[in-house]
Amino acid sequence: MIQASVGNGTVSVSHDGPERDALGGYRQRYTYTIAADGWEYIGNDIRSGVGAEIDEPGMLGTLLSFMGACAESREYLARTGTGGDCVDLFPEHVGQWCVDYSDDIGMLAYELDPDAG
Repeated sequence: MIQASVGNGTVSVSHDGPERDALGGYRQRYTYTIAADGWEYIGNDIRSGVGAEIDEPGMLGTLLSFMGACAESREYLARTGTGGDCVDLFPEHVGQWCVDYSDDIGMLAYELDPDAG
């Protein structure tokens, strides 16, 4: 498991194991936890590309990207009245937390992969 502090909370990712896809290949499946202010959200809908090796740090980066996209879409919705595709990636309270800590999310994502930004 890999864990990182973000704002007033923590984000963690752990490998669940390989999962066969419809074409006979496999993807690595991961569970993640976002926890802050007395709540905890757990999901297991992040998967690697086909045939990928286990990469918890890489999946933490992927999760942070989704969190950042959610925050960006929610901020765009607040400004324009129309949202992007990522507004509802997480439940309301988690999405709002992503907005509140979007700078921290972006900084951690950059620290994990400076070439991605």
